[in-house]
Amino acid sequence: MRRVADRRLVRARKPLSARKLRKSEKKAAKPAARTRPNLSTRRASFVVRRPVLVLVVAVAGLGALALPATKLEPGPPGEGTMGASGGPPRFR
Repeated sequence: MRRVADRRLVRARKPLSARKLRKSEKKAAKPAARTRPNLSTRRASFVVRRPVLVLVVAVAGLGALALPATKLEPGPPGEGTMGASGGPPRFR
């Protein structure tokens, strides 16, 4: 019985064909392929490396977007918002 089991092991390890041998040698010779990080990974690493810079840029950007809102005058229409003819103002 032991011989039969040994033969099965020998049969399972067939020699590689020349093509498969070249392919396996080529694969083993290559260094571990380092894949290029994608855009999200690069952005995240930038934010982690320079958090203060990112915070300053974000606050400045939000401030620039909010700047026009300082000129708004919310509230019900009054005499100051009426047009010259007494009705709503007309824009051309």
